[in-house]
Amino acid sequence: MKLKKISILTLALLTSSLVLAACGQKKEADSKAQNEKSVDINKDAIDTKTKTVNGKEVKEYTMPDGNVVQIPADGEVPDSSGSAENGDSSSSQE
Repeated sequence: MKLKKISILTLALLTSSLVLAACGQKKEADSKAQNEKSVDINKDAIDTKTKTVNGKEVKEYTMPDGNVVQIPADGEVPDSSGSAENGDSSSSQE
């Protein structure tokens, strides 16, 4: 009987600590996203080049930390969902 009570208490403590730890991770991730600094590519870039990639002109910016960012020269950023390549699928759905 005593062993059963101890095992139930241990299981309850373990479960509650896991739930609380998971909630703490979520809150920490939300605050981390809010603390991110916005970057102005034109001001922060060390070097700017114009290249042709896949037949399209792109501007290539080199940032102070060494990252390279490529943006289309016309300023139009491609849609990441892929709907532009496959036709407009949003109009066919109801």
